[in-house]
Amino acid sequence: AAVAVAAGAGAKVQIDVYGMAGCPFTRAFVEGPLSETVDVASELIEMRLHAFGNSYHATKQCGGSAKDYPFAGYFKGYDKTVRECWDGICGAAAVEPAEDCFSGPLICQHGATDGMVTTAWACAKEMTGEVATEYMPFVHCTSLHFLEVTSESTYDSVMSGCAKASGLDASQLLNCARGSQGKRLQDAEARATVPHPAVPFVFVDGKELQDTHCVACGDGIMQKVCEAWRAHGGQDTPTCQGIFGLI
Repeated sequence: AAVAVAAGAGAKVQIDVYGMAGCPFTRAFVEGPLSETVDVASELIEMRLHAFGNSYHATKQCGGSAKDYPFAGYFKGYDKTVRECWDGICGAAAVEPAEDCFSGPLICQHGATDGMVTTAWACAKEMTGEVATEYMPFVHCTSLHFLEVTSESTYDSVMSGCAKASGLDASQLLNCARGSQGKRLQDAEARATVPHPAVPFVFVDGKELQDTHCVACGDGIMQKVCEAWRAHGGQDTPTCQGIFGLI
């Protein structure tokens, strides 16, 4: 359980997470270190999940093809070079995105379900006013059940079940994820995605997190959050006292 922050503490620590639902490494980070950090240190952090990851759209300048695109499973036609090109002309690095950035087919590294579930993440963010403690239960749940999504019907059932379990309106979430609102949110997530070597790509107060596997190791997310909180002038919480070996 979160503890009350001492009066006069500094600004919250900013966490930015770039990733997508189909990536097993993103899911491992979501299910472990990230969820634990949100649970035990929500009063210390401002967390932003940028739900797009390694996806891209086919464009005239960068190329890309959705030929033989699988519904569920790794896409053998996925091209990292095309993705890096797309990031440069369409993502956060582009001052003015190319005209066809979002009109071509969406290509996700892990097939159609990758994009479908990641779009649902963006919808959950929107529905909760982007409050991490409110949308992360849905992200965590759908991450755990991602491999169950093998058809349109299992997509609906998993998204609905996780929405209900997370206190979200299941019908509203599905209408968003399957409609024009989901497409609009997905494009916004894509536009905000920075150039990156791989995912999860994580920053704590603007510094890249080196260890996304261990929550409390020397380069893990809680260690870095507690260090940043101290740098902001915040008093150590009991969790941070434990991280620093003071109790």
